[in-house]
Formats: sequence, structure tokens, C-alpha cells
Amino acid sequence: MPIADVSTPCHAWHAQENERRMIRALLGGTASMRAGGVEYLPQQLKESDVAYARRLRSSFLFPALRRTVETYVGRVLGQAIDTSEVAEPIKTYLEDVDREGNNLTVFERHVFFDAVAY
Repeated sequence: MPIADVSTPCHAWHAQENERRMIRALLGGTASMRAGGVEYLPQQLKESDVAYARRLRSSFLFPALRRTVETYVGRVLGQAIDTSEVAEPIKTYLEDVDREGNNLTVFERHVFFDAVAY
């Protein structure tokens, strides 16, 4: 059996994928709920396809999860991370910590958002 590397999902990752998929849909809001169709908005037993399509187009998902997570993250990381005591050579890396243009504070907000949401 070949040894897995970091790009190979383990059994625990696969076991949790269903829960992560639901969280992604909730965070995606109305568009994700509509894209999920009958998975997230079941069709009633005697509801015609035309009536279901109309109901799906007119249904909205209140973004409670996204708002809750954003509020929590904002309370914890509402101010910029203080880097005043960090050595100067390291500070330059903190301005683009992920090499995608995000400084340390923005990067940590993204990480914390995902940690709380998932």
C-alpha cells in the first residue's frame, strides 16, 4: 500500500465531508440553497415540477450562520494584530503573509472564520 502524502484525504476527512458540504451551502446563502435544489428544499409529494421550480426561485435563505460567524470573528479580530514587537526583518513578511496580498490580520480573519464555521 502506497504511503499517503499531504494531498491525500484520510478517512476522517471523507467522513466529515457531508457536514462541510452543508456548512458551505449555508455560507453560500440563497444561491447555494437554490443550486442544491431538492437536497436543501425538498419537493412536496404532489407538487408539480413547474410549481416546485417557481417555489425554488422565490425561496430565500436567511444568512444567519454567515452573520453569526462574521460577528464572532469581528469581536475577536476586530482590530489589527499588533506587530510592534516583531523584529523588522519579519515584519516585511507579515504584510503579505500568504503571498496573495493579505497581511497578517486579514489572513488570520480568514483562518479564524473557517475555524469557527467548520
